[in-house]
Amino acid sequence: MSEYRKKPVVIEAFQMTAERRMDNSEWPVWLGEAWNGERDAEGTLQRVDINAALPDTLEIVTLKGKHLVTCGDYIIRGVKGELYPCKPDIFAATYEPAALPAADLERAWKMGRDAGAVTAFNAISDFPLRTMLTNTDNATVLELRIRAIAHPPIWPNV
Repeated sequence: MSEYRKKPVVIEAFQMTAERRMDNSEWPVWLGEAWNGERDAEGTLQRVDINAALPDTLEIVTLKGKHLVTCGDYIIRGVKGELYPCKPDIFAATYEPAALPAADLERAWKMGRDAGAVTAFNAISDFPLRTMLTNTDNATVLELRIRAIAHPPIWPNV
């Protein structure tokens, strides 16, 4: 029998909580689009029971059927745009924050400095959600959303 390792792929993920269920202001655009899709259409995020009390259980309609999303679950957008739920323990065992390229941070710093908005660099992080560049008054200058990477490459011991 041959063995295989899954290729590292970058995905987008959003953790659904009771608070986020009731206030969709933090939802990524792709999740809002899935929510506004036609009921029971593939790729739609919808309420299981439209008459249930809020916050309620959600489901994602996929080619393989409907999959429940409960509070705490991550909703993942795969490499082909497909949506599927993932339990928090599986997510933690499978994914880690994707590294933000240093060039992006440097570019953001230069843009802020040149605009006079950033006079000092502070990175505030609440991984895996976002990293923010702030000025010396801790006013947010730039917020960078962090995506997660599946099965990162294995680095040799050095």
